[in-house]
Amino acid sequence: MMETSRVNFIDCDGIKIAASVETDSYDEHPIYYPANFLIYVERGQLNLYVDDKVYFIRENEFGLVRK
Repeated sequence: MMETSRVNFIDCDGIKIAASVETDSYDEHPIYYPANFLIYVERGQLNLYVDDKVYFIRENEFGLVRK
């Protein structure tokens, strides 16, 4: 299966403050986020691995990730 992703940012006076991401990727990627952020999963499930814990954000759920 070919991976596709699309990211759309909201620009506020030159500062990107939010984004929507559409992807069909199932790969794991380590990521550092410099601020808190809110996640909404429209379809499927997002698995967040933080230290030795796994957090699941399921379809039609929100998750708040703290810095």
